[in-house]
Amino acid sequence: MAQGLDSPLLEFPHGPQAGATTRLLDIENLKVAAATGEIVRGVDLSIGRNQVVGLLGESGCGKTTLALAVVGLLRGGRRVIGGSVKLEGNVIVTRDVDRSPELRGRVLGFVPQDPFSALNPLRKIGPQVGRGLLVHRTVPKGQIPTRVKEMLDAMGIPDPNSIVHKYPHELSGGQRQRAAIAAALITHPKLVVADEPTSALDVIVQAQVLDKFVELANELETSVLLVSHDIGCIAERCGRVTAMYAGRVVEFGDTIDVLTNPRHPYVAGLLRSTPQLFGTIGPRLASIAGQPPAIPGELDSCPFAPRCERSEPICVQIEPEYSWPAPAGFACHRPLPVAAGADDEVAESPMTESALRKQVAGMPPRVVAVPDVKPSRPTAQRRTRLRGTLTLGLSIYGAILFVSLAAPLLPLRNPDAQLPQGLASSGAPLNPNLTFLLGTDGMGRDELSRLLYGGRVTFLAATLSVLLAAIVGLTIGLAAAVLPRWFGNALMRATDIGLAVPGLLLAATLGVILGPGVTSLTVALAAVFWAPLARVTYGQALVIVEKPFIESARVAGARTLRIMFREALPHVLPVTAAYAALAVGWAALFESTLGFIGVGVQEPTPSIGTMLGSGLAYYQTNPGLIAFPTLYLGLLVTATTLIGEGLRHRYVSDASLAPTGRAATVLDLRGAA
Repeated sequence: MAQGLDSPLLEFPHGPQAGATTRLLDIENLKVAAATGEIVRGVDLSIGRNQVVGLLGESGCGKTTLALAVVGLLRGGRRVIGGSVKLEGNVIVTRDVDRSPELRGRVLGFVPQDPFSALNPLRKIGPQVGRGLLVHRTVPKGQIPTRVKEMLDAMGIPDPNSIVHKYPHELSGGQRQRAAIAAALITHPKLVVADEPTSALDVIVQAQVLDKFVELANELETSVLLVSHDIGCIAERCGRVTAMYAGRVVEFGDTIDVLTNPRHPYVAGLLRSTPQLFGTIGPRLASIAGQPPAIPGELDSCPFAPRCERSEPICVQIEPEYSWPAPAGFACHRPLPVAAGADDEVAESPMTESALRKQVAGMPPRVVAVPDVKPSRPTAQRRTRLRGTLTLGLSIYGAILFVSLAAPLLPLRNPDAQLPQGLASSGAPLNPNLTFLLGTDGMGRDELSRLLYGGRVTFLAATLSVLLAAIVGLTIGLAAAVLPRWFGNALMRATDIGLAVPGLLLAATLGVILGPGVTSLTVALAAVFWAPLARVTYGQALVIVEKPFIESARVAGARTLRIMFREALPHVLPVTAAYAALAVGWAALFESTLGFIGVGVQEPTPSIGTMLGSGLAYYQTNPGLIAFPTLYLGLLVTATTLIGEGLRHRYVSDASLAPTGRAATVLDLRGAA
């Protein structure tokens, strides 16, 4: 939308000039509060069909909170406490009602600030852009890839056939933002809320992306609420504008009228502080004195009064109001005059229509200082050591797995057979010899056969029990983080109860109740380890569910199960797997302890625990009966520890994602128990 100086100042395909007289969205006296007070304080705003409305204000004025309230994405304890949001005359958001989840992705779209964090880094671009079509089933599944490519092409992304197969980190910033906008528009929603969608882009790419956005929204007859603090962006693309300050609307109306002849001193101050490309160059850029009031906070006067040059006693006594509904208005006791007075320096219009035309023709690039912070990465030597640790652990574990699975196929003696030649003439077990490579036990049974079969039982019981515990723990941890807070708190209180019981005592008790056998032992061990794994998952999931790409999934209309298992699970799984690998070693130790004391697997079925128990009486004359099972157990624990530590250092290197506090030490607590 490049504009020449002689062309019309603004071309608003979505504005009043397009004949949009029917209102699509009505926000009436909307109030949003956090724990410390109100953030949005009685805002009124309307958007017509096929119209672009700008929401203007400095950082911290509440415009983003208002935008999130419209689409029902308030987080961090923020909630609607008054007023309403209506779509086509139907109430969708009030203090007690929130119908936005059933409308998001189908009727309501949302474009976040940061496209990189709004796109799931573990999923390709194509499925993320087409997610809304898949969730709402608006087109046959087989047509979704074609629709995705068409939308990416409409947003000006070159070669959409290859882009759909790329991950977000493989795209440029402009391409990521175009993809995020395409995801918001692909279902042809009636309204898209764009929260500073190009703030992270340079001014050239910003203009290109916004032009494509508005052009495509116009073709789809989609209204847009464009949130920005960029006056040039608002001036060039919005038919109407609403300015906010300290959680309140201070002025609204047609963009040309508001920006060429503002009535509120705050809006006039914003325009005066905007860098000018043309006209007289002053000694320094104008600024608004003072600081905005802290919000949330209680205000019973004009919030701008302490900074206003036109302030009078009434301004600090009574908060000004504006008439609503109305085509234009302002909240000020001493507004600027409609026509600039030559003798009133303060009332002088800060920007004429001619100056505004020149201003929006080419805003100066904004220089953003990026601190030279090098990310903390492990050194090459440390990375090599970590890879070696993980490789060694996987090698040992793989060898144990192979032997355990191959044991029935090997030419071994029956591990339960009591062989007459397996005992000495005195009735004592035999030490290792050519016939019995590892000797025999006190009943004349081949120790090698029993070790391989017994190791198989211990290995499978420990692995399967932790696998079962991980499935339960992952489900509970994810559910507690994603589902409503009260339900999540209830799940975590139940998890805390499970953690409070000493692990070995719980396993022994369940082993007695369930009776002997490998299945009973597996269930008993799973009951010990699901709680710590649920805590680890919950700690990780709490971080993940606050990521913008989860909000993007919610905006697309994704349901809870999809968010849990398609969006959050891939990010949580590596960390939980690392701690689950550590848990396998503890489970093997628990099994050995239970077998040693006669709970769980019992004679004649071999296991590491039962072998240690039966060999205790002969450890002085035949130390191999204790040494060989202990060596097998040590190798298994060492392998799982190396795997767990390798995975933990690989995937939990970011302190912001690492489980902290109790969640990080529950497995150690289980072991100590």
